[in-house]
Amino acid sequence: MRPPVAIILIARAPLARDGVEDRLHTAVCNGEVILTAAQQAIAANWVTAEAVLGVKPRPS
Repeated sequence: MRPPVAIILIARAPLARDGVEDRLHTAVCNGEVILTAAQQAIAANWVTAEAVLGVKPRPS
């Protein structure tokens, strides 16, 4: 029996957020993004944080 789709999406969300945080961390360390801007973008909406800051998401 397969788990409901919602459970699968919730289980994957932390992994997706980790990737966003890793890419923003790299952008901050490379001087491409200011730390406070990255923090605010993640706090506001981690799903759109990369787009808001102009950081390229990892290809799927």
